[in-house]
Amino acid sequence: MQRVMVNQIRSSPSAVKSSVHQGTVFAALLLPICICDIDKNTGHSFMSSFADDTKVSMKIATEEENEKQHADINQLFDWATEDNIMINSDKFQVLRYGVNEEAYPLAAMGQMASTTTKCQKN
Repeated sequence: MQRVMVNQIRSSPSAVKSSVHQGTVFAALLLPICICDIDKNTGHSFMSSFADDTKVSMKIATEEENEKQHADINQLFDWATEDNIMINSDKFQVLRYGVNEEAYPLAAMGQMASTTTKCQKN
């Protein structure tokens, strides 16, 4: 099912009879349009996207800050569900730096992050 929103008015759902294949020029044009509001409900974390990769960043020094980032990540999943976008949670990575590297685990939608690393080429 697919909906369209124009001027804050959402159409009724209708069946999708075709799709845009990955790797096409049209797909590259549609992705930025589809994810332009990806950070609309995040109140604490900084989100950055490049192509189809998104990073959710936040300094976490307390359990409260950890919970705020979890809430932002869950908002990201809610956004994806609402906009009918799939997030591959198997590709989650946690990048930790500083003195409390192991202090707070990261889980979203009931799943733990698949890998934890101390550095990553950006």
